[in-house]
Amino acid sequence: MKDNYGNERKKTISITVTDVTSPVITCPGSTYIRGVDYGKAYYTVGTGEFKPVATDNCTLTSYTNDYNLSSSLDGVQLAAGPYHILWTALDAAGHSATCTVNVDIQPDLYPTITCVGDQAKSTTNNVCGYTVIGNEFDPTSTGTLTNDYHIGSTLAGQTFPVGTTLVNWTASQTINGTTYTNHCSYYVIVSDNQAPTITAPGNITVNAGCSVNTNVNGLPITSDNCGVQSVWSIPANTVGIGVNTVTWWVQDVHGNTNSATQTITVVDNVPPTINCPGPFTRQEDYLQTYYTVNGPEFNPTGIS
Repeated sequence: MKDNYGNERKKTISITVTDVTSPVITCPGSTYIRGVDYGKAYYTVGTGEFKPVATDNCTLTSYTNDYNLSSSLDGVQLAAGPYHILWTALDAAGHSATCTVNVDIQPDLYPTITCVGDQAKSTTNNVCGYTVIGNEFDPTSTGTLTNDYHIGSTLAGQTFPVGTTLVNWTASQTINGTTYTNHCSYYVIVSDNQAPTITAPGNITVNAGCSVNTNVNGLPITSDNCGVQSVWSIPANTVGIGVNTVTWWVQDVHGNTNSATQTITVVDNVPPTINCPGPFTRQEDYLQTYYTVNGPEFNPTGIS
């Protein structure tokens, strides 16, 4: 400081600037997927690859990773497998920041996939088809699985109809923006071996003359997991006087059969009817002491 007459005085102050801001480093949330180099068992890291961008408000003094303890992975040969590479940025004030780069090196561009063999199954009880249990029909794979039966990654809980169904599976994986796929398939053969059910009409005693129809007490109750095709009885139409065993049969749409029996007792409580002709008066035959009956003239009529 100086006054109007040239007198002056000086004072010194100290200003300390402190850096309290840590570096900023950001790693991608997704995993880098790469395939091994052609004909090799490793992948060669490209220039600047797998190195996240780091910044600081002042100056970075070091920026290293824990794989090779350097500031670059350029030219590093990574064998097949997963890697979790930790990067650390350090500024002049001693502040640091870290993040992890995840890398998965695939041994093959095309994912492996192994299907189960052809599957022969009987229908699930009371279902007109077979319901898959757990992952029994799912292939094993190093990729992401989809199938063309219901467009999903598993067949657990799906129901296959009676007959033969072809199932195609696809395994896929994306490397460097290119999707690679592999395929396998198998047949599912479902047979309906479940017999239909049948309950015969109740036993019955009928006062009905000489015969009655076999359905005198109604028809049997039937059901099937896939559907009933036909119902019939043996004897087919009628039964006569006495104790009769009627066997009722049912057949489903796939040829499975079942049967149940019914007893029909037919009692005849109606007496027969008869009408006698007459009275008649006849003269003895000429020069005879008797009369010769002419045909059925004296036979009764209306016998039933």
